[in-house]
Amino acid sequence: MFKKGILLLSLFVLSTVVQGQVSEYKKQYALAEHYANAAKPTDATDAQALKHYLKAIQILSSTQKDNVFLFKTFVDVGAFMQVLDRQDEAIHFYRQSFKLKNRIIGLSDSVLFAPYVYCGNAYFKKDKPDSAQYFYLKAKEIAEQFPKVDEQERLFNTLGVMAYATGNYNKSVPYYEKAISVLNKKSNFDKSLLLTYQSNLASALRKLKRYDESFRMYKSLLNYGLEMESINHNMASAYLAVNKPDSALLYFSKLKVRNPKMLNDMAQAYLAKRDPLKALHYLGLSKEISKKNGLNNVYGQALKLTGDACILKKQFKRGISFYQYAIQSFNPNFNPKYLNQSPKDFSGVFNTIDLLETFVAKANAQRLMYQRSHRMEYLVGCLETYDSFYALADRVTKFYDNDEARLLIGNRKYTVHQDAIEVCLRLFKLTKRANYLEKAFYLDEGNKASVLSLSKDELASRANSKAPKVLLSLENQLKNNITRISLMASAEVNQKKLSDFKQVLNDDIIKLTNVQLKINQADQRTSTTVDGGKINLQNFQKSIPSDAAVLSYHFGNTQILCFVLTRDKFEAFTSPIGANFNSNLAQLAQVLRLKEGNYKKAIEQSSRQIYRALIEPASKQLSGIENLYIIPDDRLNQLPFEILIDGDGAQLIDKFAITYNYSCKILQTAKNEPASNRVKTLGFAPFNSSGSKMWPILSRSSEEIQRSDGLKLLGKSASKQQFLKQAHHFEIIHLATHAIADNVHPEHSYIAFYPNNADSTLRTRLYLPEIYNLKLREAKLVILSACESGNGAAVNGEGIMSLARAFSYAGCNNIITSMWNADDASTAVILSQFHQHLADGQSFASALKQSKLDYIADSQISPARKNQAYWAHLRFIGGFEVESETRKIWVYFLMIPFCIGLALISRKMFKKFREA
Repeated sequence: MFKKGILLLSLFVLSTVVQGQVSEYKKQYALAEHYANAAKPTDATDAQALKHYLKAIQILSSTQKDNVFLFKTFVDVGAFMQVLDRQDEAIHFYRQSFKLKNRIIGLSDSVLFAPYVYCGNAYFKKDKPDSAQYFYLKAKEIAEQFPKVDEQERLFNTLGVMAYATGNYNKSVPYYEKAISVLNKKSNFDKSLLLTYQSNLASALRKLKRYDESFRMYKSLLNYGLEMESINHNMASAYLAVNKPDSALLYFSKLKVRNPKMLNDMAQAYLAKRDPLKALHYLGLSKEISKKNGLNNVYGQALKLTGDACILKKQFKRGISFYQYAIQSFNPNFNPKYLNQSPKDFSGVFNTIDLLETFVAKANAQRLMYQRSHRMEYLVGCLETYDSFYALADRVTKFYDNDEARLLIGNRKYTVHQDAIEVCLRLFKLTKRANYLEKAFYLDEGNKASVLSLSKDELASRANSKAPKVLLSLENQLKNNITRISLMASAEVNQKKLSDFKQVLNDDIIKLTNVQLKINQADQRTSTTVDGGKINLQNFQKSIPSDAAVLSYHFGNTQILCFVLTRDKFEAFTSPIGANFNSNLAQLAQVLRLKEGNYKKAIEQSSRQIYRALIEPASKQLSGIENLYIIPDDRLNQLPFEILIDGDGAQLIDKFAITYNYSCKILQTAKNEPASNRVKTLGFAPFNSSGSKMWPILSRSSEEIQRSDGLKLLGKSASKQQFLKQAHHFEIIHLATHAIADNVHPEHSYIAFYPNNADSTLRTRLYLPEIYNLKLREAKLVILSACESGNGAAVNGEGIMSLARAFSYAGCNNIITSMWNADDASTAVILSQFHQHLADGQSFASALKQSKLDYIADSQISPARKNQAYWAHLRFIGGFEVESETRKIWVYFLMIPFCIGLALISRKMFKKFREA
């Protein structure tokens, strides 16, 4: 039915001077309105409405006497067409109104706001988000120009829906909140709109796992008494997500309509209560309805949950069978020949989330079956199932267009890889076959910063691409479509819509593959997709310098696994996680930051224990090694390895120059030459001479950059604007300033520049999302001596979501960062020395190591200021440092006199020998 109050224009009133009796076109328009707003609309009333609208347009177009009314009629007919879901015709009439507006002198541009929004909506319904975005942005420009324009809430809600549809849940929240805010400011508004906007916000909060806020929002919606079925179901789903099945069942009991999706959810609640019999009852009802109505995805979900019920009943083999049936339902092209077989081809699969969860459940059942039967086929089949899980997860991640959607998959990969690696280690122990150990390495590596690795690869490959811009733009558009449709399909139950989604998804994937092929042909590359996260073990070992070793850690459930890699060796060791290991690690990370108090004994005791677990088993392989590359995992990210103490009482910093990285893949691709003494540095010290209420003075910060050669900006000159202007011109960037790491909302983390009171925070703070968008591919090193620049929220598989990580994403491979609140004076001494050692030709890691040792050995510094809190906060994140050609030339030059001298001595000795 045509809801005039919802869809028709209300932002402006158009009027014409009526002379004499009502004009014919107005009679036609009035008749159209009458039929369009019929109490009981039919096809006949819709046809009559359209007939009279078109008649009014015909009269107005021929007479050209009232173009303002014609403009209004074009928009109204477009809105009517949208109600009839005739989007192409709606777009036609909106475009007619845009053309006409350009010919009407004196008509305010504010009248364009609503048709821009409506036209964007029409394109969005047609799955053309780029065109929709174009008109939404046009509407935003109008809203900024005319702040009081009506219906802004519709625009902001729609922008939120677009962000939500592509997995950008964080981005959707402020749009929904803005829509609600604008609507609430009105004295009279449609409460159904407020319900819709608040419900959208609650869904986004639930996706972000902000459950408390989501619950409060849903409960407030119940007061409206509208859309109760949907709200109660959402409440129940939210309670299921936080494992509160009783609360979920309470809200399920309020639902009047029991569809297959709801029956599956009820079964899931009973499974959470460990009541498989009741779960199977509801699953039986769900399977009967969904199979009858051809709801393949819902049927597949029911089969998967039936497998879960079998596992609860200890019927492991039967559970595997149901998981296999579920996999076939989600992937109809899969026809297994034996029970433990898993698919390798996922073309045509679009309900990926459910399929991923089914793989996890099947692998767990196979592992349980092995433990019961000790038959190797189940353990091998379990690993094959994990292979399918990772193959599908990687496929989905590559097609997604944003990090947030990718991180959802990455987080699930991380929770699975613990068990997958344990299966590899068990098979290695049973068979002694090295390929299982290598498989464990690949699985671990695939779960370390895989999203960061893929994003860096994509940015690097596209930044220097020779392909036409239209192809690069089309690639982004197709990825956006694939992300959006995949996420929409995962929540859809209507088989017709799912079939349509599948067709569009397949078409877009084929188009994307062809576009990427053309891009790669232009760039003379062979792979059709960026190989983010993948690594070749042999090639990686070849890239390791001869004086270096890599220690890549995996923090397991009961033990720590460490892969030890050198140029010619690949080995591994495990250390059990004792009862006190985690508490000692946490305590050490805490006391290391304390500058006051006597914690020397506690630090030494914990450092020795952790050394024995993490380093000592590799001591043989580390003999003769000078450079140590650490790939930490999980809580090891908080540990500065330099402070670990060996059996002789020496710290690790005494033996090695230590470099950290997020993964071996990123380490390998981050090759660099050390900066020569001719490299210019861009230095910032905004708080060297004055502070503010929020930011204390950093009186020694100017000393940090004093020995660097380049542009030094102090005080007021150290502004955010100067940074954005100058950053891409320098190979070394040194920011001696304050920073804030927000672990709850990482996007609120920022680096502080000079705080001019007249400026807004956006002009004085460089926020995390802004750093991600920087183009710093020419930068060899970024120094973030700011406190907490290396701190941040921990994300499974991605490490610490810190400011330092953002600079890595922006293209800089080498970063020196601070792990905790830095001491101004000690940091100044260490980094001043660092610039000097760098000028002397040392590598980044060696220069930082030597600067710390200089600080510790300096007799002018009080022993009380030499504990680890004053120097261990600085961490170098970087790649393999290759000896520069300049240094090689100098080595050859110095060898010349040595060779000449050796030749003269040999000649004299030979002459004496002949005379004798």
